[in-house]
Amino acid sequence: MTTKKIYSGIEFEVCELPESQKKESNLQKHGFHSNSCEVCGKPTSGKFWVEMSTDWLCVKNPDEKCFEESQGSFPIGSECRKLFAPGYIKEMKFIIE
Repeated sequence: MTTKKIYSGIEFEVCELPESQKKESNLQKHGFHSNSCEVCGKPTSGKFWVEMSTDWLCVKNPDEKCFEESQGSFPIGSECRKLFAPGYIKEMKFIIE
């Protein structure tokens, strides 16, 4: 379910972060890493990310506007990204030289 929230005087669409019941067991099995999926705890490729606010809500289209209440971007696995409505997941493009 999405809702609207105002950060730094700008209205954003936000939603709660879905969380898998297997997250804790996946973190125990694979360990916690900087690329662990924020939803399920499994390691990710680091390709997909979600922007989180300081009140731990997912923010839609955060690159359009800057806001102070950003907690930063967190990795999401390729399967878990399907749990989000369009516009919440950023895809990082890597350039190999």
